[in-house]
Order: sequence, then C-alpha cells, then structure tokens
Amino acid sequence: MGFFRNIKITNMAFQASYKGMKLMSAMRKSDPDMAPSAEEAIESLGDELAILSREYCTSEKERACLIKGLDQGLKAYGLSQTATLNIVAALTPRIMAGKPGSALSDGMAEIMERNGTPENAQSKLDAAFKQTSLFMDASLMMIDNETLNLETPKVGAALYFAGATDFLAQHYKLSDEDYLKVLFDVLRKFGLSEKNASLFVQHIPEMSNELFGREAMIEGGKTLQRWLSGKDDSAPVRLTELVNRWAEETI
Repeated sequence: MGFFRNIKITNMAFQASYKGMKLMSAMRKSDPDMAPSAEEAIESLGDELAILSREYCTSEKERACLIKGLDQGLKAYGLSQTATLNIVAALTPRIMAGKPGSALSDGMAEIMERNGTPENAQSKLDAAFKQTSLFMDASLMMIDNETLNLETPKVGAALYFAGATDFLAQHYKLSDEDYLKVLFDVLRKFGLSEKNASLFVQHIPEMSNELFGREAMIEGGKTLQRWLSGKDDSAPVRLTELVNRWAEETI
C-alpha cells in the first residue's frame, strides 16, 4: 500500500510542477503583461507543494516523493539540469517542513527549535538522526548514483555526513559515544553495510585527522548549519559539487 501511495504522491508533484510551468509559459505567450514571472511561478509552485506536504503527507519519506516529483516535472518541462538543481534545492526546505511562502526560513528554524531541547538523552539522539536524515535526503536528491558509488566520492560523502552529524551532536551536547551511535545509524541510512558502517565509525578519529577527511567533515557541518539557519536554501547542492569534483580527481 505504501509503495502505491508513494507513486501517487510523486505523480501529484510531477503534475503540479509540469502543468504549472506549462501554464506559466502559455500565459506569457498569450498575455505577457498579465502573466506571472518565472520567480512568481516557482514561488507559487513551492507553496502548493508545501501545502500538499502539510495536509497530505504523513512522513518524511512521502515528502521526499514530492521533491522527486518536482524534479521530474521540471525536467519534463525542459529546464536545464542547473536550473532544476537550483529550484529543487531552494524549494526542498519548505516542502519538507510543510511551510509555504515566507515561512520557508522559519520552517527550517522551527525544525531546529522543535528538536533543540529534547527532554532526555534518547530524544536528543533521535532528533540528531532525524535532522541529519532530512539533510541527507535533500543533499542526495540530485546526485548521480553511478558517480556517488565511486570509491572516493562515496567515502567523501560519508565523511561529509559525519561532519553534519558532528555539528548536531555538538548542538545537542551529545557525548562522543552517543555521537558515534547516531553516526552509525546515519551511515546505515546512507547505504553502508553494518560491517562497513562499524569500521567507518571505528576509524573516524584517524580519518578526521587526514586532510581529505577533515575538509569533508568541516564542509558537511558548515553546510548543514547554513541550511538549518535558513540563510542558504540551496546549501544541499554543495554535496553534488563535491562529489563531482572528487570523481574528476580520481580519473
């Protein structure tokens, strides 16, 4: 049942995105003076999907389907990869937060605030994992899986998310032991096997002291901080840039 519901949600977002852009194009051709600008059309689309997220979706996985449909709809309309990437990155926070319009930045701030002072240790771990997972979903949305699965990009991305997890661990004042617990779950969500996730966690101190590992982790923490603050809605695009660079450096 969940599988078909996810397909339905993806299609709803696809139809809203594709038809919305087609309507804007038709209006601009028939009556340019009265037609909405591209920016206004995108804002309206973001609001529509944010409301759909709030009223219809019951989980982050379902909200991620909205983003997937948005991406597919924009590409079907004919937007370039760069334009699609920027629009998806800009609208993702409000869709995931279910906050339309000017509430975009407030939506991410609310997620941080809502989970900022959990009542017990387990709640802190859960909050850190939830927020890192949200950031991961947004960051991986536009990345080519074949490129990501190359050795250097894969390790770099894992370190990037380790840095993001570390930022939240510091925010919630988690112990080193609890940080590693959350990191293990994050790495499993990222796709590492239980064995590889355990090895990664075991060797994170050494990897973080190497130049490559240190830079990837710092970048992950800084990028998540910018995204949650609402100051940089396109922050998740940063991982796409890094993965492509790491892939080129290994050729």
